[in-house]
Order: sequence, then structure tokens, then C-alpha cells
Amino acid sequence: MTTHSRTASAALRLGAVGLLLAAALPLSACGFPFTPYAGGAKNLGATSAPASTDEPSVDDPTPSSTRSLRFDDPSLPAGSHVEWSDGLIADSRWTVDKPDDGNGGWSYATVDGICVAQFWQGTSSSTGAKDDREASDLMLAALTEATVADVTAAARDLALESASDGGYEIDSRAVQGHNDAATWVIQARVFEKAGSGLYFILDCTDGSASTVADEIVEKNRVLVY
Repeated sequence: MTTHSRTASAALRLGAVGLLLAAALPLSACGFPFTPYAGGAKNLGATSAPASTDEPSVDDPTPSSTRSLRFDDPSLPAGSHVEWSDGLIADSRWTVDKPDDGNGGWSYATVDGICVAQFWQGTSSSTGAKDDREASDLMLAALTEATVADVTAAARDLALESASDGGYEIDSRAVQGHNDAATWVIQARVFEKAGSGLYFILDCTDGSASTVADEIVEKNRVLVY
């Protein structure tokens, strides 16, 4: 079952809030997907990113390939790029649902059709956010068509993994919830100064999205350059 068939019956509710956030988050990838995930967002629970114990050097504010990119660390400088390592391409559990659309988006589905994972990576104009956490919440608000305040209350800091050496390195913001057809998890990171970002949207019709999200993170590590 494809993402299209899962969501075609749910109207895209582009209200005033959604339109405002669309204007506030002008992404270079055309057709930024306002998805029918409005409502039902809830806290992801007790699991969260560990507190940073590293003291960033004032003399070396630019993160290296092995330095952590937690929200409290110095962020990526202008001109930096991030992208998914596309770890599902050769995974026998997953198959291509929609190929790369040329605008930074593509999706995979489990071979049994239960889960669909949509990926996006690309560049963004300045959101006016004070930091990466706030910019990431703006993206989540646009995707869920929720208010920024509601997203900030519901979202948690969760880890994405770096392709450089694995392990915990990159913070993201994440929410989960449900619609009429599926449970879902959305995890996003925007690097405000760099003008780049990425996210994945996972939905599963059997209620397993919060568990499968761990697999998505593990198999799709983030390249930073």
C-alpha cells in the first residue's frame, strides 16, 4: 500500500496557520509536502538525547565530521550540507515506494506494505529562528499543520546518527501521533546558519511506527559536509 493510497482520503488542511508557516519556511525543494498529519501529536516519552558533556571550544566553533551536533553545540556554518545515507536502498525488508523526485524527496515501503518512510533533504532560506531547535520545530509545525507552541510542547530531542563513525552525534526534533489510517513519527533537523535540513516521516498501519523509527535512524545515517 503506498503513501498516496494511505492519505488520499484525508484532506490537506491548509489553514491560516499552515499558510503562515509555509511563508516562514521557504524551502528550495519545490512542493514541500504539507501532510495530513494534523492533530494527535504527542510527547515521545522518556527517551531523549543525553545531555552534552563536551565543552565547545571558543577558538574552534566549526564542528568537525566527528564532533557532535547537539542543539547546545555550535551548529554548522553557512554553506554546509547534510543528507541521508540512503541505507534502505539495498535492504531486503524495504522497497522503493516513490523514487527521488529531483527536489530532495523520496520514499520507501516495507515489502509487506505496512510501513512507508518518506525522506527529504535540501536547503532552506532563513526562518528567523533563534537557533536550530526552534527552526526544526518550525519545520515540524509545517509538516503537522500544528501551531509552533503545540509542537514545542510535544516534541523531544532525539538522536540521528552520523555516517562518519556512528553513535550518537546529531540532535533532531521528533513528534509522534496517529491519524485514521496509521501511527506516525516525524523526525527533523534544520541547520539555520547552514541553510540546510532533513526529515523523515514514517507511518505504519499496524501501530508500530515508534518502534520502526529506531530502524530508520539506524539504517539511514546522516552525511555532513
